[in-house]
Amino acid sequence: MKKAAKFLQSMKFGMVLLALVLVCSVVGSVIPQGKEEMYYLTYYPNFGETLMWMQLDHVFQSWYFIMLLALLCVNLLFCSVLRIGRTVKGFRAMPEACAKAAAKPVAAEKAQIAAFLKGRGFHRVKTQSGEVYARNRVGHYGTFVVHLAFLLLLVCAAGALFFSANEDVSLREGETLTLANGSVLRLDAFSSADENGTVAYKSSVTVTNESGAERPLEITVNHPVTVSGQKLFQMGYGIEGVIAVTNEGKTDTITMTNEDVDSFLTLDGEKGVVFGGIYPDYTTGEDGSVLPVYRSKLGYPNPVYSVYTIDGDDSKTGVVIPGTTLSVGGVEYTFEKPLNVSTLRVKTYPPVVFPMLYATFALLIAGIFLTFFMVPAYVRADEKGYALTSLKPVPEFEAEMKARLDGAKK
Repeated sequence: MKKAAKFLQSMKFGMVLLALVLVCSVVGSVIPQGKEEMYYLTYYPNFGETLMWMQLDHVFQSWYFIMLLALLCVNLLFCSVLRIGRTVKGFRAMPEACAKAAAKPVAAEKAQIAAFLKGRGFHRVKTQSGEVYARNRVGHYGTFVVHLAFLLLLVCAAGALFFSANEDVSLREGETLTLANGSVLRLDAFSSADENGTVAYKSSVTVTNESGAERPLEITVNHPVTVSGQKLFQMGYGIEGVIAVTNEGKTDTITMTNEDVDSFLTLDGEKGVVFGGIYPDYTTGEDGSVLPVYRSKLGYPNPVYSVYTIDGDDSKTGVVIPGTTLSVGGVEYTFEKPLNVSTLRVKTYPPVVFPMLYATFALLIAGIFLTFFMVPAYVRADEKGYALTSLKPVPEFEAEMKARLDGAKK
């Protein structure tokens, strides 16, 4: 049992856990998270199924990542909270140890040594064995504060992860979404590739606050934006066909997605158009025929419709370019330019999370400062010379002290 406890609180175990958490975080940043299954099978054809089996599509919710965080919390708990007694004991014991340490002879007298130490920020501390001079005593708690800050940081991050509210919203270009604080978000444009043809899903949005001020933003995969305490992630994309149906001078507009494949658009139940889906691109054959491209890494750069027309005994299957109008049974079906649809995840965190995270980061910085820049040092001065003890080696200070005191005149 003691060996297990010693292993759990060891620095080596903590560093291994921290390295594994870092590896998982890098993987979760490189591989887009939370996409539909078809996304990973399309863009990672060689190991898409393995990727999902290893839960790399949702690393930060995977069982092994949660287990690593839990073990790291246990390690930090042992290293910080449960070691506070040892830290306090060292805080109290070092002045006594300095008072009993053997003195190193110098040319200066006791009063000169005391004056030098006071000029370097040392103050008197009484012990059972005598009086010593101390500086940076608060530095004893530096390591404790660093470990405690890491522990609180993990707790806050876990709270943000598990107690945040998620809502996935699909917006067409031009549509708006009202956020919790009353601000209005409008999707201005969505693109699936940059100017170089590289895959890059990007939603260009405009946020209008309650006072009417507008702020343009860009949301891309793994680069969310924060708006009024809510974080917006680029989670997915899609496309929506727009078909204008005109009969006897009256036009109705119908929107269709690839989930509506095989839907029959008809007014009399006999003649009409069967919606066959939207393909991302097309090519033109030597005979001028239009041939669909079934898959494209660039999303839907030049979308076309697949349709099946039924007009009595005359039935046809083909590909329709946007802007084309088909007349079937006296009804006109105009296939307009499809609309890009962006799926955004709106994540709302508990109000206390961000203040706690900022406070924890401040505590971490304070701990690092105490650890590296506030090294405790103790000096005893007497007729024989001085004795120096410190939590860490202070060779520069000791060299300066010896040089100054050896050069002092009695």
